[in-house]
Amino acid sequence: MAMVQFVYTTSAKMNDLPVEDGQIIFVPDMATIAMDMYGQRFYYQNIKTFETEAERASLAFPNVGFYYVEETESI
Repeated sequence: MAMVQFVYTTSAKMNDLPVEDGQIIFVPDMATIAMDMYGQRFYYQNIKTFETEAERASLAFPNVGFYYVEETESI
């Protein structure tokens, strides 16, 4: 199992960053999080934050993507 390593970079430097399992890469100028696993890099761009679980549950048209709920600190 790979150890988790957090990386902060820019889109201009993404291609210079080798894929290493366990990396979680924050790319704020692209509003993207990338995760390296199984020798591949996966990009996530649709991330929505809610203050409460009730706020998340009341979303009329949920988007495909990731949600983070501050109240429960859950994804």
